[in-house]
Amino acid sequence: VLLLLLVAAVTKADGLDRLASKFKEKEGALYMASIEEIDKLEKAGYFKVRKKRCEDKEDAVNRFVEKLNDKGVKDARALILDDCTCDAKQRFIKKIDDAIPGSYESFIRLGGDDGNFRVYVKKMDESVKLLCIITGNARCGFFEIESDNSLLNSMLNFD
Repeated sequence: VLLLLLVAAVTKADGLDRLASKFKEKEGALYMASIEEIDKLEKAGYFKVRKKRCEDKEDAVNRFVEKLNDKGVKDARALILDDCTCDAKQRFIKKIDDAIPGSYESFIRLGGDDGNFRVYVKKMDESVKLLCIITGNARCGFFEIESDNSLLNSMLNFD
């Protein structure tokens, strides 16, 4: 019985979680499981600190997280593979479609020869989740945001 429960729990795991667990250990990969881990972006050089506005990088990270919270962002997670090998990116691109939870609806698709950008939306009781997927040679990964932002809800006609 315990084995069956374990198998059921593993198969019910979020497809994005399974995908992230396969790729987050790749050299050059950056994975954040929550907005509290946003400082990983700073360590990877994604923040440009303006000395006039911030005393140090920690202050810049704190301000960024505060801005997210002020905009209604309740949670976020991301897998960024920009600095990974082309082989890792190609394997991610082949697996991402199967990892998208069925509860998401396609919202927008933009594409070109060098890759594409897709946004999926999931409406929940008190919030909205956006899933952005970037697949290309230079930029690759996903970013998922949960927001209680009424402006976002109205923009997506959920009010």
